[in-house]
This record gives sequence, C-alpha cells and structure tokens, in this order.
Amino acid sequence: MRTTSRSANTTPSGSGADIARAIRRAIRSGRGIGCAVTIGSVPGTVVGYNIARRGDFPGERFPLVIQTELGAGKFSLEEVSAS
Repeated sequence: MRTTSRSANTTPSGSGADIARAIRRAIRSGRGIGCAVTIGSVPGTVVGYNIARRGDFPGERFPLVIQTELGAGKFSLEEVSAS
C-alpha cells in the first residue's frame, strides 16, 4: 500500500465551528463587510471573511479578508484596527 504525506500547510486547522466563531467575533468587534480599517498605517476595507480550513492562513486565525491599495490579504483581528 502506498502512502502519501501531507505538508504542514495542507492539514486542516480547525473545525467549521471554530471559523464561524472567529467570524462572529470579527463582526461583533466592528469589522463587518464594508468597514474601513487600517493595517499599521495602510488603509483598507473589509471585503469578506476567510473560510479556509487549510493552508498558511486558516480562517480560524485569519478571519478577515481586507482590500488595500497594495492588494487583498487575510488578516487576524489583532493586525487590524477599525478606522
């Protein structure tokens, strides 16, 4: 029987419930879709929520998808300030 190994970035991070909880926390903290935010000194807008369970930026830890003049990215609540 042949087996394959998974790299660290393809292992599921958390459950869907964990991701939903992170998104609800983001909304309750004033970071709903369309809200103006800053990442450091870079202004941006919340354009969605990250529902990924795998990869380097799972939704459980990085629930916000933010569009800035530099492009879009996934961020944690701690990295983002409401404007």
